[in-house]
Amino acid sequence: MLRLAYIIPVFIAFGVRAEICPVNAPSHFSVSISAPSSLPLIGIRINGGAKFTNQKEIEVEIKSLRTEKALLESMKVGFDPTLQNVQWQPYSESAFKLLLTGDEGDKMIYVQLKDKAGNESPVESNKIIYDTTPPDNLLLKINNDEKYTNDKLGRVLVELKADEAHELMISNSAQFANAKWEPYKESIKWVIDVGAGDGEKSVFAKFKDMAGNESKVISDVIYMDVTPPVGGSITINDGAKYTRSKNVKLSISANDATMIRVVSRGIGKNYDFIPKANGQMDVNWELDTLEGIKSIKVYFMDEAKNTTKVPAEASIIYSATPPDRPALSINQGQKYTNSQNGSVSLQISPKESPQNLKLMLSNHPNFEGATQRAFATAVPSWQLDVDTDGLKTVYARIIDLAGNISDVGKAEIFLDRTAPKVNSFTIDNNARHCIGLKVTLTCDIDDAFEAQYSNNPNTLKNIKWEKYLAQRPDWTILPMMEKKSFMHVSETKPEIRPK
Repeated sequence: MLRLAYIIPVFIAFGVRAEICPVNAPSHFSVSISAPSSLPLIGIRINGGAKFTNQKEIEVEIKSLRTEKALLESMKVGFDPTLQNVQWQPYSESAFKLLLTGDEGDKMIYVQLKDKAGNESPVESNKIIYDTTPPDNLLLKINNDEKYTNDKLGRVLVELKADEAHELMISNSAQFANAKWEPYKESIKWVIDVGAGDGEKSVFAKFKDMAGNESKVISDVIYMDVTPPVGGSITINDGAKYTRSKNVKLSISANDATMIRVVSRGIGKNYDFIPKANGQMDVNWELDTLEGIKSIKVYFMDEAKNTTKVPAEASIIYSATPPDRPALSINQGQKYTNSQNGSVSLQISPKESPQNLKLMLSNHPNFEGATQRAFATAVPSWQLDVDTDGLKTVYARIIDLAGNISDVGKAEIFLDRTAPKVNSFTIDNNARHCIGLKVTLTCDIDDAFEAQYSNNPNTLKNIKWEKYLAQRPDWTILPMMEKKSFMHVSETKPEIRPK
């Protein structure tokens, strides 16, 4: 007899599929169960996916995300999370209408599905926010509530605010002719209607929230006038080029001005213009801490608030950081000098551009009697204090154009004008004769550092200096008299260089 093996699908839980073989199937049948994932089983779309509505009637669409439509029988849709009092209705993926209940706020829509085998899905939900209150706390200000503008093109800055606003509409017309909704923002560069020339100009605005609720219309006015003050000027610190202080004095003058606005690096301050008898008004101004060229501008405004477009401007260089300590060396870094008059050369190395510096030099740490001189990287002749020999120090500091003074740089050199003292000089321990030409020279010399050795005193100037040693072995002498194997020699003192 032929035995057929086949599989019958059985739905044992909503969204879980099991397959089981019948009794007459082979004995090795198996059951496979696929567990549901954590993803939603039901798609619930409200008003085409909108998050807000200002209407109680909404449109709902239901779609099963896990079970084929042909296997579904019915569904429940309601506002109660348990759906206990909601009747089953035929499953449909067509849009249908629901009427929201209650006051404004989050409105939850709950849905449950049932398949043809009677399996019921978990209850799932989606929400929409029911909102019928338009934006409020409305604000519209033109040019920060200035009363006048003198911009010939009618350009103004409009400040807008409205709670819960999502879009806005702005216009020069109360009827909002040709105006369109645009994304909400709190600042808009706007052009007022200048067709009629000077006079009072109005700007209108209204707002809309995400639910589509429109606010009432608000407006503000500004007066257009275009004749600014003339003859404006400004000087800083009476025309000085540099300052070491952040605090400077501005001297400002203009004709017909009643107010001034001082601006520097994004900081602006307004002052009532109250000039002295000389027509100038002094303003104490604090620069920012960043060093460099500081430009300060002044705009002038008359009683009608007409403002100059081109400011009066002045600049000053703020420099409060002194130059770096200069590197100073004496005689190219030599440690000793035997200059009889104490004259040495100086080498100065600044980190800054030397064109903008001055120099002070002194033999005293307090720079007693020192004066400023033009900066130079080399001073070929500097006079040390020569009262006594010993360690000499030269001090240097540099001054920039703003008058900032560097820390003191210094260099040292030992002034030694006393020749080494020769106490003794012998050949082979005062031997009068020697065998061979190699001898040992023995010296006892105070304050010796280098020495020149020669068998001829007339050639010492041309002999290379070498390190002084108390004993100079293996010196080769020249024969003065040959008698068998003995040599007669004379003692010659070396020229010694001091340390």
